[in-house]
Amino acid sequence: MKRLAISILAIIVIVAVGGGLVYFEYVLKPAKIEEALAARSGGATTVAAEPAKLEQWVPQLPAIGSIVASQQIQIAAQQNGLVTDIKFDSGQDVKAGKLLVEIDTSLEKADLASNEATLRDKQRDLQRSAELVQRGNVSKSSYDASLAARDVAAANVARTKTVIEQKQVKAPFSGRLGIRAIDLGEYLAVGTQIVSLQMLDPVYVDFDVPERNIGRLKPGQPVNIVVDAFPNTPFSGKIATLDARVDRNTRNVTVRAEIPNTQKSLLPGMFASVTVAVGAAQPVVTVPRTAISFSLQGNSIYVVVPANEKARDGSPAAGGADKAKLTLDERIVTLGETRGDRTALLDGVKAGEQVVTQGQVKLRKGMAVTIDENAGLKLPSSLPKQ
Repeated sequence: MKRLAISILAIIVIVAVGGGLVYFEYVLKPAKIEEALAARSGGATTVAAEPAKLEQWVPQLPAIGSIVASQQIQIAAQQNGLVTDIKFDSGQDVKAGKLLVEIDTSLEKADLASNEATLRDKQRDLQRSAELVQRGNVSKSSYDASLAARDVAAANVARTKTVIEQKQVKAPFSGRLGIRAIDLGEYLAVGTQIVSLQMLDPVYVDFDVPERNIGRLKPGQPVNIVVDAFPNTPFSGKIATLDARVDRNTRNVTVRAEIPNTQKSLLPGMFASVTVAVGAAQPVVTVPRTAISFSLQGNSIYVVVPANEKARDGSPAAGGADKAKLTLDERIVTLGETRGDRTALLDGVKAGEQVVTQGQVKLRKGMAVTIDENAGLKLPSSLPKQ
């Protein structure tokens, strides 16, 4: 019984000592550190802050789109035959009518010579028949037969010339070629793909918007896009057209914008972030995105106010009536649009009020603070290249 009591006492001592260590490490020690830091700054916490700005923002409609060539085809063989010459390089810019591929035409040229000889013979027969008809030596039906034979011979010549022409594969419009899909000496069947051709200036950007926004869009409205390949280079254009129907599954309408692409920087298939200007500029209050604290209870911002001001909820702020002292007021805000590193606020903060931009985790409402313009992280003048 005595041993049991000693064991219980030992357990109690161990638990008490352990609890004391935990309390010291996680409660007393942080409190002492906070007190020491407050003492060094005159009892106030140093924060980084900057004033909320009143800016003029044009309402924008964001969307996600894909770049499409204004014209694009897969050039294919129209006739069978061996490739005798390739007159282009992969990725080359070509003009309309540029000869790309020559397919063997030796057989067709022989047929053309034979057909042209036949045509000359039929032409002479037709001339003799015409003279005999005029003299009454042959019937009109004989003349008609000679005329038909001449026309058939002429058609055979034209057909052979067309086949020879089709074996000279040419670019139907100006653009940039893709990667060559054939080799010299290869036998091409009808329809064999040779190379792709894309017209790159201008290009289209196709994007979808919900049907509720159709009334805000019309041809000619300015459009800006940004692509991952050139994140710091926006491209401008305008809406070309809206699709004539709404997708019954997504309830979205497809919009096509035309973007000038004189440098050929934009390529078909690229992912594009699209913004459409849909109205006149409006005044908005903006703050840095880092000033906003997100939580399930609502989005909030710490505002630096004179210590004698009352908080938004009517409670007096800490610090008495000393106007030289500053304290924190926590505001629940409604967020608007975000552009770059700034977010618009629909309510909660007025232009010119100082908002805390960093380190909100350590702050609380009513805390005495001082503003240090050099506090917080500064963006480097130039970002490292990836």
